[in-house]
Order: sequence, then structure tokens, then C-alpha cells
Amino acid sequence: MKQDLTGQVAWITGAGTGIGESAAIKLSEAGCKVVLSGRRKEKLEDVAAQLSSDYLIKPLDVSIRNDVTSTVDSIISEWGQINIGVFSAGLNIPNRSWEKVSLDDWDK
Repeated sequence: MKQDLTGQVAWITGAGTGIGESAAIKLSEAGCKVVLSGRRKEKLEDVAAQLSSDYLIKPLDVSIRNDVTSTVDSIISEWGQINIGVFSAGLNIPNRSWEKVSLDDWDK
């Protein structure tokens, strides 16, 4: 069953490919306004071309905390709210072994 999410604001990180891309397309089809975030603006623009609803492109590296905060503030300033979050951005942590990952790496 298709759900009507008309007017809801969905923010998707990692929106340029994979799960994030698919989520953006499906949420747009359900009537959401979609905010696309990711590091590669060209990929976000490719996804935006497939959307059937209003969208914003907000390039972002989620490992930079201040940029995340600024992006949230910008979305709320432009659209007044964020109702749905799909946080699918991947990070490349240098030490992938749980025994070796530092707190600084984890915080990213």
C-alpha cells in the first residue's frame, strides 16, 4: 500500500547512490519534499533529476559536525521542519577493527 506523505520533509544523507538514492526516489513518489545530502554534488543532481516532488540539494560531509549543524539549520530555515531522516551516508574509518578504532574516529 502506498502511503501519502504529502508535505513532509525528508532529509537523506548518502543520497547520491544506493540506499539513499532509492529512499529519495520513493519518498518523493510518496509526496515528500526531499533534501538530498552527500559529498558529490553531481551524484545528487543526477538523483534530483529523477524526483517528482520539490527538493533541495545540500552537499555535505557528515564527518564534519559543524557542517551537519549548519545543514539542519538551513533546511529548517527554508522548509520549517524535518519530519523524516534517512541517514545512509557511509564513512571510511581508518581502523576498522573494533579493538583498534579510536574515540576520535568513532565520533566522526
